[in-house]
Amino acid sequence: KTHHIWRNNTSLVVEFSEKGVGLGIEAGYAYAKNKSIIVIAKRGSDISTTLRGISDEVFFYDNPEELTEKFNSIRFLKNA
Repeated sequence: KTHHIWRNNTSLVVEFSEKGVGLGIEAGYAYAKNKSIIVIAKRGSDISTTLRGISDEVFFYDNPEELTEKFNSIRFLKNA
């Protein structure tokens, strides 16, 4: 399994199409540090209620190209 995480000083982006304990831990740590959390996942992926609750945004996609417009609209990522 390959999991993808992108982080900077103010935000965390997690690709959560496949579940992973480490991804949840990373998201929990970011939440504790008051960072913005964005979850992206292929449509139909199971995102836990807990992860949804701590996330600022959850985006589902069919094709990765769909994410371009979404990410371009997220101001705090542009300013990172």
